[in-house]
Amino acid sequence: LLLAKMLMQGTTTRSAAQIASEIESVGGSLETYAGNNSLGLNAEVLRPDFDLGLDLLADVLRHPAFPADALERERQIQLAAIRAQKDELLPSAFKLMRRTLFGDLGYGLHTHGTEVSVQALRAEDLSQIHQRLLVPNNGVLAIYGDVEAATVRIAVEKKLAAWPRGPGAPKDLPPPATLTELKRARETRAKKQAVLVVGFPGTSLYAPDRYALELVQ
Repeated sequence: LLLAKMLMQGTTTRSAAQIASEIESVGGSLETYAGNNSLGLNAEVLRPDFDLGLDLLADVLRHPAFPADALERERQIQLAAIRAQKDELLPSAFKLMRRTLFGDLGYGLHTHGTEVSVQALRAEDLSQIHQRLLVPNNGVLAIYGDVEAATVRIAVEKKLAAWPRGPGAPKDLPPPATLTELKRARETRAKKQAVLVVGFPGTSLYAPDRYALELVQ
């Protein structure tokens, strides 16, 4: 999550204020997102401003500067969010259930990280993660709206053709531990409430059963 936030904090040619000013001057939006399975950017502009939107998206995606002052500011914001979560019983219970079910890998981890992990992150760490994950062979570019496909393709190839490939997401992660017995986990808070969460192993992101389960949900 910290990496996604830092993408908007300036590039090698634009400050965060310049990025915000340019996208807002055309009534557009440029936002980042991150979750357990992916991270990325969303840009929304009117048709006449497509070239500007593509230019800003490409710059933010490819050339983040990770300025030190912005990193410290975003670090403190994220640490505050982690601490605030401890007072929210339902999210805390879900986090505990997921750690118990999946362990200290994958879905057992929270997108905010922990106070220890967030405190330890440096700009160099974020840069290395960026170079490994935010590469063309590890992503999908989706463009939709009132545009001409052939024209858009030419613009995208012109802007991103020199984008080098990279390692991408690791392919050899160990599978989550198999649940062979009932597990119980418990945390206490100075609250007059109780939350009970029951979790079960489901299917993987790539299994065909995933779509049936989404319909059931």
